[in-house]
Amino acid sequence: MSDVDTSWFDDYFDSCFDRFVWRSVRAFNLRVPVAEEVVQGVFEELCRSARAGKIDASSSSAREGFMWQRITWRVTTHWRNEATERGRRDAAGAERLPELCAPATSDSTPELAWEDQAAWKAVQELVAPLPPRQRHHAGLVALGYKPQERAQALGMKEGAERVAWHRLRQRLAGMIGESGTGEERA
Repeated sequence: MSDVDTSWFDDYFDSCFDRFVWRSVRAFNLRVPVAEEVVQGVFEELCRSARAGKIDASSSSAREGFMWQRITWRVTTHWRNEATERGRRDAAGAERLPELCAPATSDSTPELAWEDQAAWKAVQELVAPLPPRQRHHAGLVALGYKPQERAQALGMKEGAERVAWHRLRQRLAGMIGESGTGEERA
């Protein structure tokens, strides 16, 4: 441990934490809890680096530069990890998606309880007349994707996905003769 003076750290943390959090929220479009976690980690890293003598912490411009460099690196890493996790989820969902969107046949039904097999076949028969894009959309919903994830997978904006999902629900309700509220249509 070096005898570097780190008495400045608490004052610097108290005076700059909120500023770095809100600049991170605006600059990187982060949610506040994520930004707080990133900035907290970078402040801890700054203190460790100053104690080890890796950074000249007496200079405010050196501290600012260090903070933004590390915040940018951590945000980039956060996005990369999030994209990797989303890719894993997409890969897992993509394996099940063709089963849902394929026409109902006896060999395409997964191993399920008897009641579930009947429901699975009913869903496959329901989505079979839909165009491929709408079958894909229905499959993403069935797999539990959030609207933002569905929009990304379908290559559209989130608002457009919500409108498309509303229209698809209306179409499916018309196909099964229900309004979606359990009441029969006339």
